[in-house]
Amino acid sequence: MNSTPTAPPSPTPPPERSSNGILPGVAVVLLLVVAVMLGNLYYRQKTPPAADNTFITPAQSFEKPVVVDISGHVKHPGVYELPFNARIYQAIEKAGGALPDADLSAINRAAWVEDGSKIEVPAKAAPQSTFSLELPETMLDKSTFESPEPAPIVPSDTKTTPKKESPKTPAKQLPAEPIDLNRATAAELQLLPGIGPAMAERILQYRKQLHGFRSVDDLDGVRGIGPKTLEKIRPFVTVKPLPFQTATPPSTDTSEKARQD
Repeated sequence: MNSTPTAPPSPTPPPERSSNGILPGVAVVLLLVVAVMLGNLYYRQKTPPAADNTFITPAQSFEKPVVVDISGHVKHPGVYELPFNARIYQAIEKAGGALPDADLSAINRAAWVEDGSKIEVPAKAAPQSTFSLELPETMLDKSTFESPEPAPIVPSDTKTTPKKESPKTPAKQLPAEPIDLNRATAAELQLLPGIGPAMAERILQYRKQLHGFRSVDDLDGVRGIGPKTLEKIRPFVTVKPLPFQTATPPSTDTSEKARQD
């Protein structure tokens, strides 16, 4: 009996996966991630940060170098760059140090250095001398301290005119012979040394009061004629008695000086 060969059975295909089973799993994972993130954020907001006991100075908040201008009595004045927390004494050292005549007591060397500032180191004030020399007035000659007056400057292109001298008063011509006081006129009396118009008039008035002179010494009674003037005119005068004059002088003193006293 003829048997017909049978074909082997075909393999069974695997079952197909449904996409409906994957989506719920992904959604669960996402929900878990979001929950963890929200929980972490909530924990950070509720937990206070740890306290930091480190003190930060204002200068340390920005640690930038400062630039200052150093001038005055230092060895090397100029513009220098210093650390942010530098002091003024450090700035002076940066400029080579202070000079011997610098007055460091006039500035605060412990102060902070400010950026863009100018530091000027002053000099010591010169000491005032208290020494004084007093001289007596008799030893002081004003001409020693007075400067001579400068001579006037005359331009070279101008001609100088000679200074006109004032005419000199001619010397009085003395009488050639002694003048009689009892007969002399005012003009003749003015020829005597030291006798002018006013004095000649006084002599005539006094002669009238005496009714004539009896001696040259009678001129001493004229106001204004003293012993020196009398001795000057004595060689140039004489007294000749008048006809009516007596030999004895009058008893009363009628001189001008006696009347004024």
